[in-house]
Amino acid sequence: MNGKGGRYFAPIVQGRLPGPTSGIVRTDSNCSPDSQGLSHCYNRIELLSGATITIQDTHKMSNFRCLRPGEQVTVRPNGSPFWAIVQTGP
Repeated sequence: MNGKGGRYFAPIVQGRLPGPTSGIVRTDSNCSPDSQGLSHCYNRIELLSGATITIQDTHKMSNFRCLRPGEQVTVRPNGSPFWAIVQTGP
């Protein structure tokens, strides 16, 4: 269900998220689905501060789309410095 309602739960694989903020998705790569139909996309997100984080967004692309380069999102920690909740706009 990752991606339902525009909400993605993803591990942060590079960078640090100091707290809730907004950002712009800069990249979307590695989107080919695996044998179970899951994509493990890498998204680099430029935060409002100018810092960047990279997340690994595992989702079933046939159900929920990838994050789009240029898309504005809100990003907040998910109870751990290593996980984020990324929310797309309305």
